[in-house]
Amino acid sequence: MSKPSKEFNKITSVLVSYLKDNEEELSRDEHMKLSKCLSDINDYVVLLESKGKHKKKEVDNTKPKKTATAYFIFMKDKRVEVNEKFPNLKITEVSSKLGELWRELGDKEKEEYKAKALKLRQEAQQEFEQSTGVEQEHTVVEEEAPPPVEEEKPKKTKKGKSKKTSSD
Repeated sequence: MSKPSKEFNKITSVLVSYLKDNEEELSRDEHMKLSKCLSDINDYVVLLESKGKHKKKEVDNTKPKKTATAYFIFMKDKRVEVNEKFPNLKITEVSSKLGELWRELGDKEKEEYKAKALKLRQEAQQEFEQSTGVEQEHTVVEEEAPPPVEEEKPKKTKKGKSKKTSSD
């Protein structure tokens, strides 16, 4: 038990004993206020005890770090350009603008960025294998994007309503 917990335990035990001893003499409002105070102290103790207990994730040194994707390489290349062209945009708006530019980019230009990303992955994997001496089970292979699937969505119809004719 931490030091703050011990101190708060002393305070709460005093308050609880006071409530029990003077239950008949205290008005209902006073009793409610003291009970609320006890509840607040309890919440605060729980908060204090939970602080700093979050552990960092352990780093797995048997795997290489993930490298940037084609999209992130594109964003890195174009961010300065977008900031110069649109100086009043917020960070989130710049990211949105970069997303728009990526979607508008042709397949040929995207392939250039995908090739850069693949090259970075291969270099990172080689560097990792040299530094650790651990050979990866899965080697980096050029990934092909699956062809886009075009599905027809069924048209929605209104149920229970029929069209009225002009002869009615």
